[in-house]
Formats: sequence, structure tokens, C-alpha cells
Amino acid sequence: MCLSRHRLHYDFLCWSFLVYMSFPKRDYSHLAKKTVTLPVLDVLNLALGHSLRGTRDLPSEDTAEVFDHIFSKGTLFKVQFFDTDGSKLSVPVLWSYPEWHESTTNYKRLKAYQDKQIEIRAIERANIKIIKTAIMKFYLLEDDETRAEGWANLFLKKKYYGTIKNILGIKKLITTVEEII
Repeated sequence: MCLSRHRLHYDFLCWSFLVYMSFPKRDYSHLAKKTVTLPVLDVLNLALGHSLRGTRDLPSEDTAEVFDHIFSKGTLFKVQFFDTDGSKLSVPVLWSYPEWHESTTNYKRLKAYQDKQIEIRAIERANIKIIKTAIMKFYLLEDDETRAEGWANLFLKKKYYGTIKNILGIKKLITTVEEII
């Protein structure tokens, strides 16, 4: 961690950062010429720790903003103020940068997969409803919807598209979410 750009004052187990520079990424104007006191033990545990991996909660918002400014140009640490959905965290978190990057990448990948699965299930439910209606008309099962739905499920799962098209008279099944609406 390079602290040469900051004036440091040592005060019995505390470091004070006097911040006199412009802050490019976030608005740090409220920290300009403000003394932020960081206990030495916290700085050593947070910045050095036993390893450079994992996450650590930061003790205060001011501490988090100072660390965010210090680590903003590097790829060693990342300070996270908001969760991946955009809501503010109750306590800022200091991540090792590789783990933060892996975590956010995995979250985005899993979120895309879940969204795709939701679409697939919606299409499947709409197709089952269409096939169930056709089965009820064809086999005259007006009073037995559960049996018709079971057959519709079977026809769709076993991919009996010939039966669905030729016998039940369904020309086309739904293939996209936009067709449902």
C-alpha cells in the first residue's frame, strides 16, 4: 500500500490522513481537509492481515472512503459500498480484488441463468395450458382437468410433437416469452 501521497501524522496508535487532493471516481469533497483517524491495529489488520484474500468489514464510512481512494487505482483491494443489486450495504466491505471480481462475475452469471430458467418455465407452463385445453376438447375431459394436465405434461416432456400437431390439432407451440403476452 503506497501512502506517500498523503501526509501522515502519528498520534499514539493512530494514523490521521489529511486528504488534500482531488478525488476522481467518487465524490470525496466532504473529506477534503478533514482528519480521518484510523487506529493502527485496524489499519494493519485490514490492509495487511494474515493474507491478501477474503473480505473484511470496515469500521466506518470515512475509513471506507479513504481506503477506496487509496485502492482505487490498483487491483489489490476493492471497497464495496453497495451490493450487486445496488442497495447500500450497512457496513462497507474491503475485498481482495480477485475475489471481488470472481464473486461479481459469478453473481451475474448465476443471475442470467436464473432469468433464463424462469423464462423456460413460463414457456413450458403456457404450452402445457394450450395442450391441456386441446386434450380436454379432444378427449371430452371437461370434468377432469388434472388428468388432462398430466397428459399435457407427458406429451411435452416426451416430445410427442407429432401427437400434439396431428391428433390434437395444435399448429404451433410457444417458443418465446414475447408470444405468451
